[in-house]
Amino acid sequence: MNPLRFHARGYAKKGWHVFPVTPDQKIPLPGSRGLLDATTDLRQIDAWWTQYPDANVAVNCGKSGLVVVDLDTKNGASVDELISEFGIAAIDTLTAETPSGGRHYVYAAGDATIASGANVLGPGLDIRANGGYIVVAPSSVNGKRYTWLEKQEPAQLPAVLVDAIGKARTERPRVSLDDAPIPNGQRHDEMFRISSLLRRAGMNAGNIYATLQLQNKRCSPPLPDAELRRMAENVERRYDPEPAPRPYSYARHTPQPAGRIHFAPADEGEIEPISWFWRDLIPKNEITLFEGEGGIGKSTVVFDLIARKSKGLAMPGGAPVAVGNSIVFASEDGASMIRARLQVAGADMKRVYIVSGVGDPARPFYLPDDVPALIDCIVETGADVVYFDSLFEHFAPGLAPKNPQDARTVMSSLSRMAHDQRVTAAGTRHWGKESRSAASRGLGATEIVNVARSVLAVARHPDLPDTYAIAPVKRNYGTAVRALTYRIESAQVYAKNGEPIRDEDGELFTVGRIVWGQSDALTADDLAMPRNESADDRAAGESADDFVRDFLAAGPRPAADVIAAAEKRNIAQRTLYRTKKRLGVVGTRAGFPAVATWALPDSPESSATSRDTSARTPLNGETGKTEHLRERECSLATTPLHTRAGGESEDDDPSGLLDYAREIGL
Repeated sequence: MNPLRFHARGYAKKGWHVFPVTPDQKIPLPGSRGLLDATTDLRQIDAWWTQYPDANVAVNCGKSGLVVVDLDTKNGASVDELISEFGIAAIDTLTAETPSGGRHYVYAAGDATIASGANVLGPGLDIRANGGYIVVAPSSVNGKRYTWLEKQEPAQLPAVLVDAIGKARTERPRVSLDDAPIPNGQRHDEMFRISSLLRRAGMNAGNIYATLQLQNKRCSPPLPDAELRRMAENVERRYDPEPAPRPYSYARHTPQPAGRIHFAPADEGEIEPISWFWRDLIPKNEITLFEGEGGIGKSTVVFDLIARKSKGLAMPGGAPVAVGNSIVFASEDGASMIRARLQVAGADMKRVYIVSGVGDPARPFYLPDDVPALIDCIVETGADVVYFDSLFEHFAPGLAPKNPQDARTVMSSLSRMAHDQRVTAAGTRHWGKESRSAASRGLGATEIVNVARSVLAVARHPDLPDTYAIAPVKRNYGTAVRALTYRIESAQVYAKNGEPIRDEDGELFTVGRIVWGQSDALTADDLAMPRNESADDRAAGESADDFVRDFLAAGPRPAADVIAAAEKRNIAQRTLYRTKKRLGVVGTRAGFPAVATWALPDSPESSATSRDTSARTPLNGETGKTEHLRERECSLATTPLHTRAGGESEDDDPSGLLDYAREIGL
């Protein structure tokens, strides 16, 4: 048997909780949870060292009931110093020599509760206990092995060491109300740090709030009382007193501890309805992607929606939403441009937080590495929405969006975060090569779409000049909805003092904002169609319109006759079906065997299967009228879908294949 695996099993049989670390090093395996994975389960240990036969063996000290004095000779500590300082024998317990020439003195913790720490007893005299681990024999570092010098059972932790550790910690400086004031610019970070520590110590929101009120005297100027209360409530809601480890690793595979499967009958528990950020288009607590070519206003659309959320206004065609905060991760626009776009969209700027980086010095935000930091940011800001522009720019180095495993790892970590923190996650993605299918145009692996619960295509309108449209590519929830059109208009940007901003040439500084228009029968596939011959396409569409009107002018005709006649005139089948939809042609089936017929919407024969035949009905029911959140309270009515007899939606058949199959008798 592999000696490392053999010893790992032996330690587990002693009751020591072990886990694998990187071969010839002391750091956990990439993607693992380190000491949080430690176990005594022999099957799990066998699985680990079968997959990683060269992995070093580490022991979780706190979980194993051990306290280890780690003497590091590199930092100046010596055995003689340890003996003279604490009056204990050089070897009175289980002792190991480390590859660097140091010592591990292993003691049984007993009833003592000791936390790990560096230089607790002096320079080079660390404590490994709760929250710490040691690497043990026969592991090696840089080719040198750990060796047991005294193979006896761990002795009880001497009282002199318990006292020394306690004294060292009580003498450390503590934060007090007499500390220096917290200047403006550091207040949020410091107060959030304090509230997080208090929550992890077990305090509820009320006690955290009371403590923050006292600490707020250090802030210059003090934070508003309402902000302190919101911070305390957010921390209580988002954090458990002893938070469980967050499984957001990106290892290809991390063996999990063996255990019993938990199950329950399906009739236990309640069914929760889907919650919506934007009805039938953007579900809450899920991932939604906005995708399309560059320069068509994807991010401008999202900023418009974020602005509405910040003021509790209605989404286009929907009801007012609850006021909420948003976090924006932007790589394609700087913070200044984002502020300008939010301003012209009418956002409450205090409710939108722009991320500038992670760490000190600041570096880019990466998924999935920085998901824990994102959770902290969500807790601190109380955000309901997290937006990534563009999503691929935030993949961690070494992870490729086109790699299926990498894509699923990143998207799954984001999905779990959205579920756990109950936030709406949104991102933009660019389209790649031209395709007749919107589902296949997005860059990256298909797993990106598979994990997202909603994908929305944003593109130029194929028929209307200076107009764009947004249509669903994929939706896991909700009922069928029509596309929505919009225009982008220029809007003046103003400084905080109310003065219009000008560029260096004295020209007024303007940016685009969304003006929502009307619903449309276009599908996402219509938007994804190649535009290389757009003039010819429009000419073909106009020719098809004239043909269908003329052919059906005398009354209903068999669909097969319409299709055959169109083919003789070189009208492509897809163009014919787009014309059918655009003109609101009514399709019916009757008789036995059933015969499909087409009729113009205003013919008497079509009245039996009448429906909403307006291909593009304004959302507010008034032709030509547009809206913007600056100008109204967004009380718009939802436009009905085109529906066939029997309730089937045309939008469920974007390519017309079902129609065609019926009409040729399949």
